[in-house]
Amino acid sequence: MEQTKIILVATDFSEHSKHAWEYALHEAQIHKAGLVVAHVIHRMVREDHMLMDTMSTMRVSEALRNIAEDQFQSMKKAAALVDVACKTFILEGTPFVEIIKCARETEADMAVVGSHGTAGLASMMLGSTAEKVVRKAPCSVVVVKQKGWVFKMP
Repeated sequence: MEQTKIILVATDFSEHSKHAWEYALHEAQIHKAGLVVAHVIHRMVREDHMLMDTMSTMRVSEALRNIAEDQFQSMKKAAALVDVACKTFILEGTPFVEIIKCARETEADMAVVGSHGTAGLASMMLGSTAEKVVRKAPCSVVVVKQKGWVFKMP
């Protein structure tokens, strides 16, 4: 088995992602690996769509980038405290596509994603981001469930 050198962790800064971050940081310490943290701003409306003009889209995107940068600062500090190198990326597009691209481009040996543990109609029809990353990523993927999560039979 090859040594784990780069661990990609995808985050949307939710509580579920926090658990994935903690897991990835711990694994990076154990393997003496670097961390790549990716946040994807999901472009749900194309800029030329009638629902949102270009200026509104740009303002929303800029605000989301600023929020992500703020979140990344505390993550970088936590990584530095345990002597783990940490790079951050803010990506725009479809989350699973951008996460997979980032895994390829950074040559990640492992990806870590959080799971919401819920399955709404959209998830049943389209599949969750975590499921798509598991199926299509070029590396091993660990899906971290929130502590205390219990499957309930339908």
